[in-house]
Amino acid sequence: MALTRWLLFTAMIVAGLAGFQAAAAQQTEEGPNERAASLERLVAVAEEYTVTIGGSEERLELVKAPVLRYSDPVSSISDGVVLAWTKDGRPEAVMALHPGSKDRTWIEYQSLSLSPLNAVSTNQPDWHPRGPGVGFRPLDGVPRPDTGAADRLAQMRSMLRPFSASVSDNQGGRQELRLLSRPIFRYAQTDRGIIDGALFAFVRATNPELLIVVEAQVVDGQPHWHYSPARFTGRACDLRIKDQLIWSHDVLPRPKDPAAPYFQSY
Repeated sequence: MALTRWLLFTAMIVAGLAGFQAAAAQQTEEGPNERAASLERLVAVAEEYTVTIGGSEERLELVKAPVLRYSDPVSSISDGVVLAWTKDGRPEAVMALHPGSKDRTWIEYQSLSLSPLNAVSTNQPDWHPRGPGVGFRPLDGVPRPDTGAADRLAQMRSMLRPFSASVSDNQGGRQELRLLSRPIFRYAQTDRGIIDGALFAFVRATNPELLIVVEAQVVDGQPHWHYSPARFTGRACDLRIKDQLIWSHDVLPRPKDPAAPYFQSY
């Protein structure tokens, strides 16, 4: 009798273990499928938008492959994407999207253009920054841009090493950000005097909160390094070089301004 009970107990354990392994295998299989479905939904939202330069009909091109896939447990973001809108290869605007409550999508826009932009969804104007989204500054005390693409990337990474950034809000206080070691987008536009360009991101977890555009621009016939910060958060944010504050933005005011270079829509 005892042997029978022992055999029955052993069989139950084996069956339970097999069920657990099957469930785990199913979750493993479903994970990529769910991730792919999430990406498809978010890209579909972005595809509803038409973004043009200023008052013209010149459309920007949406790069459908995300330049960054992110998450942020602090903000309860399980999956988000950053997509770029380009003109002749150069990013003129970026859009971050992640699921919100009630099946809605949280969208953040940031202009990287020197021109006004217009974003329209389902024939309704949504975002129309009137001024430039970037303001380039020279990177002083650094070597001239190298002639090789790989060497220029190494230069960019080295030049940004002294930079640090943080965000702050009433709930979490000041939070230091982490600079991703590689750019999320790389480009060139030689006809406009841009030998090389890259978009870097300061992140919380992997959530981009501050962007930096770095370009090797030809000025007076000579290439020089320039950079521009761009906020990608509604929180207060700042940028420092060797702990010296060089740029900052206060908390995004309410109501949010769709004519501003950075805008949130929900």
